[in-house]
Amino acid sequence: VKVVNCNTPPTAICKPVVAETTTTCDAMVDAIKFNNESISNTGGALSYSVFPAGPYPVGETLVKLTVTDLSNNKSSTCTTTITVNDVTSPVISVTDVVAVNDAGVCSATVPLEEPETSDNCGIATVSHDQPDTTFPVGETIVTWTVTDIHGNIKTATQKVTVNDAEDPVVTIIDLVAENEPGTCSATVTLTPPAAADKCGIATIAHDQMDATFPVGETMVTWTVTDVNENIETATQKVTVTDTESPEVTVT
Repeated sequence: VKVVNCNTPPTAICKPVVAETTTTCDAMVDAIKFNNESISNTGGALSYSVFPAGPYPVGETLVKLTVTDLSNNKSSTCTTTITVNDVTSPVISVTDVVAVNDAGVCSATVPLEEPETSDNCGIATVSHDQPDTTFPVGETIVTWTVTDIHGNIKTATQKVTVNDAEDPVVTIIDLVAENEPGTCSATVTLTPPAAADKCGIATIAHDQMDATFPVGETMVTWTVTDVNENIETATQKVTVTDTESPEVTVT
């Protein structure tokens, strides 16, 4: 016959616990999680309490589990650890940026403002992958990287758009020609005017269907388009003079 001593305390048996942070930089763990099949030597029910009771910070904390036999109110303790890991990535919010080119160049100086970030434990660093603040006309993708104090990383991309707001520059020279013998016009070869643009010229065109110009003044409209579809127009005066005297026939 087994004799049960009602004054015998329980046997406390602990086990280590690993937990993760959530929205805060710590974790709560029920005392029973530290129990590793503690033994009631009287057959009575057991209760569990732990000190400190938490919440537990990131890292390792030494804890003491107290096991109490509810039938005789006897207790015993054991010691173990709780390890809390921060597995929550930071939060980053970026806003795209739009700028216009700096005067006379095909780029813009765009200082990048640090995006909004947050983390349950704290931010360590915020950085981006651009070596300087000069961005070409067009779209550039900037990658931001935020790292929290426990090495968790989050990235986000930001689009920096630089618009070309300057029209090309066109220099026009008017032309003067003499009529061709026996006609009231002249064949005039139009040479494209001098045109410049900080990003580059795409096309130069005029509105004349052919190269024959009548005596007098004709206004030619030149259209210059740059590579970013900015347009500048200019007018060129083509003057054809009549240098032939009338012919007189006497009979």
